[in-house]
Amino acid sequence: MPGPWDQHDQDERRRAEPGPAGPGALPGAAGAEAAAAPPPGAGRGEPADPGITPRGSVPGPGGARKAPAGPGAGYRPVPAGQRTLRAVLAYDGTDFAGWQRQAGRRTVQQVVEEAISRLLGHPVRVTAAGRTDAGVHARAQVIHWQTARPFPVERLVPALRGLLPPDVAAVAAGEAPAGFHARYAARRKTYVYHLWRAPVADPLHRRWQWHLPLALDVAAMAEAARRLEGHHDFAAFKAAGSPVRNTRRTLYRCRLEEHGPLLRIVLEADGFLMHMARGIVGTLVEIGRGRWPAGHVDTLLATGRRQLAGPTAPAHGLILWRVEYDDWVAEGPPWPGAPPGLSRP
Repeated sequence: MPGPWDQHDQDERRRAEPGPAGPGALPGAAGAEAAAAPPPGAGRGEPADPGITPRGSVPGPGGARKAPAGPGAGYRPVPAGQRTLRAVLAYDGTDFAGWQRQAGRRTVQQVVEEAISRLLGHPVRVTAAGRTDAGVHARAQVIHWQTARPFPVERLVPALRGLLPPDVAAVAAGEAPAGFHARYAARRKTYVYHLWRAPVADPLHRRWQWHLPLALDVAAMAEAARRLEGHHDFAAFKAAGSPVRNTRRTLYRCRLEEHGPLLRIVLEADGFLMHMARGIVGTLVEIGRGRWPAGHVDTLLATGRRQLAGPTAPAHGLILWRVEYDDWVAEGPPWPGAPPGLSRP
């Protein structure tokens, strides 16, 4: 009898074919604004205490990478008289049609812009570090926006908490360096995918984990994940029909963690193509089921053929976990519902 993954597999393949210190405050802009301005056109598009963790280096393959000081590539000019504010958001993506605004649909961008516009008294357009798909969650989504209003940054978080719906939370907020851009200035993003392998689903955590009661070869999955690390063409894992031309990305980490029946897949990269994270998870699951050997991912990286990869894993198991910039790291609030012994990725 076909199971839930088999039906999902068939469906996906049909689609694929043809400021001030204090709680909630972010690092201010004073030091960063004093640094030299970035060269024109630089950059590329694309549970601890809540908020921002200062960093001096970022671990990666081959050792630590020293973080540059001050603003860097990815910063953008700001209109005269405007200031840039930024915030870290956490949200449950279950009841949203994704991040990006869509006519007639409830999206995260829509409710956030409505809340900030109401707070500041003028229309606001926000930009996010990652445009999460429908059903995908976030523990550390970074946003920025411009305003000419001298609103006290220490009041942003408590004010937003009173205006946002229950499934969106303002974790931290503050003034940003001049020209800061939440998406283009991001250096690394970390997504975490949760698989629940027990025979019985966990109803308390069902919104953020994919229930897949299968015996998986985790060792084979881990070997395939290791082969995916590095700078590669990830075209085979992007959404079918995606218009993006440059499909090369650097995957710094693709790691599996077992916590009893919970299997965690941690993906850290300099950027992600549409559905790339879920495409990788779906492919690893197929390898875990024995459909392909671990080396199959080498063929996918070499050919870029989406039809040779696994189906896209369900959205609700994916969480945008962390976003890293030159001088700070955006992380989410403490996670009280985490299983015992679960470490930060």
